[in-house]
Amino acid sequence: MLNYLVAYGATALCPLGILLFAIAPTAWSGGLVSPADVPWSGAVSAGALFGFLAYATYDLSSLATLRGWPLRLALADTPWGAAFAADAAAAGRWGAGAHGIRPDKAPA
Repeated sequence: MLNYLVAYGATALCPLGILLFAIAPTAWSGGLVSPADVPWSGAVSAGALFGFLAYATYDLSSLATLRGWPLRLALADTPWGAAFAADAAAAGRWGAGAHGIRPDKAPA
């Protein structure tokens, strides 16, 4: 049996993720910024939120559509996704800063 409330909630997360990670950063900065200019706290926070939204979308969709999908798995997997993406964002920010990656200064 399809759990419509959970399915609608999972579907609502997709536009939220697009708004937060595709539209708002460009509007706030007036254009694209260099990865090396992003503060560490901003990179880690955005990565954690992105991971939370992505994993929650998957887990809630599975909970809504798959018979026997355990709620405990969804509750454990979603924070794991947030932590994993936060770590990935930190590593990406470190790499950008360590190598001086800047879109306005492309290698010759």
